[in-house]
Amino acid sequence: MLIDENRWRAQRYGTDQGLVDFGRGAIFPYAELLDEMLALVDPDARHFGCLVEVSHTREILARGTSAHRQLAVFDRSLAEGATRTEALAAVVDWLIAETVRGL
Repeated sequence: MLIDENRWRAQRYGTDQGLVDFGRGAIFPYAELLDEMLALVDPDARHFGCLVEVSHTREILARGTSAHRQLAVFDRSLAEGATRTEALAAVVDWLIAETVRGL
């Protein structure tokens, strides 16, 4: 049940809200739990050779997720006078540019 709760919280709030810490039985900020979660998966990440990829979660937390950046593009567009439809189109344009960058 708690795993399902954390899965739902992660899908709903991303890194902006907390997760249930099973040992303490309370909700704690994602940033506070990240190192603990990385320590738990460290042996497996080493075994499968994906420690760098797993550690990248720290960078994602520091710079924000794609969802954070999409909302920023949307809000900036609205602040610059775009309509809601134009702001959504700006997000799509940003996503396209991000997808092809570096290809």
